[in-house]
Amino acid sequence: MSRIPEEKIDEIRSAANIVSYVSRYVALKKTGRSFKGLCPFHKEKTPSFNVSPERRIFHCFGCGKAGDVFKFIMEMEKVSYPEAIRRVADDMGIQLPRYESPTDPARKSEYDRLYEINRKCKEYFCEQLYAAANRHAREYFKSRKLKQTTMNKFDVGYAPAGWEGLQHSKYIKKDDLETMAELGVIQKRDNKPGYYDRFRNRIIFPFHNLSGRIVGFGGRRLDEKDQPKYLNSPESKIYKKGEILYGLHQAVQAIREFGLVFLVEGYFDLLRLVDSKIENVVAGSGTALTEGQARLLKRYTDTVYIAYDSDDAGIKAALRNSEILENNDLRVQIVRLPDGHDPDTFILENSRKDFLDLVKKSISPIEFRLIRFRTEHPNASIEQKNAFIDELLQSLALISNEVRAGLYLHATAEHLEVPESMLIGQLNKLKRRGRYKNRFPAEEKETKAPVAFRRGQWKAEESILGLVLLGDAEIMNMILNSLSSAEFENDDTRIIFEQMLYYWEEHGTIDFQKVYNSLDSDEYKEMLARVSDQTIQNPTKFAADCIYQIRKFHLDSRFNELQKMLQAEQDSETSTMHYLQELTEIRQQISRIEEEHNKYLKIDL
Repeated sequence: MSRIPEEKIDEIRSAANIVSYVSRYVALKKTGRSFKGLCPFHKEKTPSFNVSPERRIFHCFGCGKAGDVFKFIMEMEKVSYPEAIRRVADDMGIQLPRYESPTDPARKSEYDRLYEINRKCKEYFCEQLYAAANRHAREYFKSRKLKQTTMNKFDVGYAPAGWEGLQHSKYIKKDDLETMAELGVIQKRDNKPGYYDRFRNRIIFPFHNLSGRIVGFGGRRLDEKDQPKYLNSPESKIYKKGEILYGLHQAVQAIREFGLVFLVEGYFDLLRLVDSKIENVVAGSGTALTEGQARLLKRYTDTVYIAYDSDDAGIKAALRNSEILENNDLRVQIVRLPDGHDPDTFILENSRKDFLDLVKKSISPIEFRLIRFRTEHPNASIEQKNAFIDELLQSLALISNEVRAGLYLHATAEHLEVPESMLIGQLNKLKRRGRYKNRFPAEEKETKAPVAFRRGQWKAEESILGLVLLGDAEIMNMILNSLSSAEFENDDTRIIFEQMLYYWEEHGTIDFQKVYNSLDSDEYKEMLARVSDQTIQNPTKFAADCIYQIRKFHLDSRFNELQKMLQAEQDSETSTMHYLQELTEIRQQISRIEEEHNKYLKIDL
């Protein structure tokens, strides 16, 4: 396999401004000769992520992640080592050897192929929106009164009602079909050979990652009889629903410029705000916000304005999501829309100025809850008041910013006419009991599974490290095609696994000593030494067993998390449809990995 000469790599590395690349994802502040910010690879409240322009490296003192500009791009954009080099070379205007052309299909990594398939699908959907036969789709947008420039900015398209239009389009080749099925844009037929298009008669909204590459799609029905109302791509190696916010790629610069972000529920709410020249806006696409998405917003701003629908489901979602945001030390304000309105309908019926006037009158989540309680219970009984206070204190116990929590406590005491000292005492009792830790069980690893089962999971992850050390190409391909580091439960094994993959991508082999020396923790080195001593009788079957256990645990955890979200958001029809759809997809994924694992069991027998 042809390689980029080392001297060329050094030239590109020297030319690149690592601070500029990292700044696309992390808000950096200059401290002496270095730059500092919150680490994008793990949750932290105090910045420990450092970038040195002199040494041209980044390093997190919290999680241990470190490397050069190529490693950073690989981690953030999920691309191979050669592809990361190419991207920097293109930016720097440095020409690579001809045989390393990024258009050479033989050189594309697995991730590149997935991104390329999504790009082809996007081209098809955008073309179909303007096809003569699909005038009704254009009329729909005309009725929504959206500007063409806004639609173009977000690559909005249309999937026709036919069953095989996408796969038979000029953009798609026969050998693309299997990858398309993996990405969920087409599906295998149950009773006969072939595939059918998953998105039919739907407006298509592509989901972009932070580098602008398309990771998945959302489809909104045109016919009100079709179910569900919204249909999203299933999760894949490049699309993790809890790690993507719709519109963030387009909004990053505006968020930094204004120092705040608007969080809305739906695609059309976002498009309406952008259409009205309010570009610092992202959408959660109808599902509950995750801790990962909150941490993602924290990279770019400290202030979030929630502008959700004014119905009961929208209010409940806004309050729940405000807790998650405040727990990640973000300042939250709630924009109160008139009854029967969402941002889209309100601006359409009124104006941009009217919406911004509502923004000026926005209030904190605690004020919103207090006003709502007094409106609903003008003559609240002692029991009602006590239950409400208990609920509020549980929320306050989550807030990491003690000054903000104190101000909220004071406002609560004033509104409800109770002694502040009593509330402080009750809050301290609540914290001591640790009840607040179970408020978001889906995001807390400590509550995910029984200890014994987690130990089995961790053992499988350590065994994968030992298998990687074998350096066997067949085993490595098996692991790389089946596992991602995001599926690891143990942070330690995940960090070592990622470091090993970095060396594999860079050198095409695994050098134990180099990997060992690259680890900056004695615990990591001890673990690597331990797994290197394991004896493996049947590496292929052993790898299949470990992969199965890791993936099964990951999917089971996600399934349980979604069930809890479904219960919490059961009043929202849109959220319910999203969760039920994803639960079905996870059941299908579990069935597939069980079938794959059974093949290895039969071979062994």
